[in-house]
Amino acid sequence: MVEVRLRPGKADYMTRKLPDGSLEIVCLCKHNADMSKRGCISQVPGQYIQAVVNGKGYYPPELRSGLKDERNGKLPDEKCRYCDSRRHNYGAVTIAEIGKNTRKDFEILKPEFVRISKNNEAGHPYYRKTLLEFLELCKEFGTQAIFPTKMLEYNEKVATLLKETNSTLLYSLGWDRLEPGVCSQGFTNTWRTEEAEEYLREGVNTSLTIVCDVTSSIGENVSQGNIIGKALNPILFSPLNRRIIPFRPNSRKVAQELGIDWDEAKYAAPIPEDGHPNLLSEEYVQGLEEQANSARYFLARGGKLIARYFHPDFHGFRDSIKVCGRVGDLEYCDKCNTGLEPIVFPASELIKVEYGDKKRVSRKKYQEKKRKQRGQLELFS
Repeated sequence: MVEVRLRPGKADYMTRKLPDGSLEIVCLCKHNADMSKRGCISQVPGQYIQAVVNGKGYYPPELRSGLKDERNGKLPDEKCRYCDSRRHNYGAVTIAEIGKNTRKDFEILKPEFVRISKNNEAGHPYYRKTLLEFLELCKEFGTQAIFPTKMLEYNEKVATLLKETNSTLLYSLGWDRLEPGVCSQGFTNTWRTEEAEEYLREGVNTSLTIVCDVTSSIGENVSQGNIIGKALNPILFSPLNRRIIPFRPNSRKVAQELGIDWDEAKYAAPIPEDGHPNLLSEEYVQGLEEQANSARYFLARGGKLIARYFHPDFHGFRDSIKVCGRVGDLEYCDKCNTGLEPIVFPASELIKVEYGDKKRVSRKKYQEKKRKQRGQLELFS
């Protein structure tokens, strides 16, 4: 049995150094939990999802052999095209279970907040039993869940536990065409807004997290297929229940789909807080001034593009800090709409993340490293 464990996550990359030399962990997502053993169920094409569920999380052997690409041996992968995870469809989305080690993590770490769905989608009905048991643990230990999802349909038991734990439900929205897996299974952006309405009506702290191109107008986002037009309908959701994540293209192909010039971004620099742009990056190449000056995005470490500025249509979100992510020279954290005070600060205050040696290590050394990590679990509390 593979158990659900509390793991470190985004907060490890969001520590800032204050003027007095002290450190502040900005992000609430210090502890994270996934309901799946390995892969993300969003990666499974809709026409195969029932077969995978019937196979207890695995593609049936005859289907698996027929689907594998002869060139690279990989299965078809329909994950969201802007997903931070660079993993492929492993053909295994088996369920993790709540066990004694899950409880031990809660006892040792005593988490105030836990983000559900770090590496894979936990809202799918396939994981419902594990999700309910995990929320029961949150209730027992006084832990608030931060639950981003694209696949959670309205469920009375889930709603009750989310309310009892004072948890935050965040429906992630964007473009259907950039989210082929979830949409092919029926969990379209429109469907998500409807389910969010149900939870909101039942008193759950529910928000729409809109992934969008903040350098373009709202109308331009709508014309590109983004759900933002419906999400901003004041009849359905108040401003308190809407937040945005600035889109971060992670490949040239994804950028091109939304008319973003990767080559311009490559030579541009972020626009600093004072609004006076340092238009060219250190990688400036003679003769590319015009391209860099007109860039809407700049290329950041890790191979993602970051928006350089907010279009005026998004100044309301910017000024009220209903934003999660970086734009220009500033980092924005709205505390996942938990009610805590949001924060905005220069990205230069973030401590440089040391990614470590990326060279492959032997299985023996890898296992030794994992044992050490398990032994240091208490350090994360």
